[in-house]
Amino acid sequence: MRKLDAINIRDLTERGVAIVILGLGTLDRTPQAKLTLAMLAAISEYERDLISERTKAKLAQLKADGKKLGRPVKVTDDALREKAEALFAQNLSWRKVAAELGIALSTLQRMMKSAA
Repeated sequence: MRKLDAINIRDLTERGVAIVILGLGTLDRTPQAKLTLAMLAAISEYERDLISERTKAKLAQLKADGKKLGRPVKVTDDALREKAEALFAQNLSWRKVAAELGIALSTLQRMMKSAA
């Protein structure tokens, strides 16, 4: 295993597996090991909560500052839209138009839908 969390460690110790952590010693079924495990689990949960709290605060700040969040729009070019319309006028299929423009079919469909 590459990553052990508190649940995995508890499961392993309940099955009788002794876990050796360098610098901490052996985690087995002893009361000291259970206390250490409980403390590590609490610290881990605290860190996860802090990360989540900071992330939410930063996203709220960016949103309040008017920053647009999420993936940027790839195609916004009016010239590209006009070229697509010209290709459609030649009775080309949606897939052929998308291939000619070098964009995905879904991008072409979204671009044409927003133009209407």
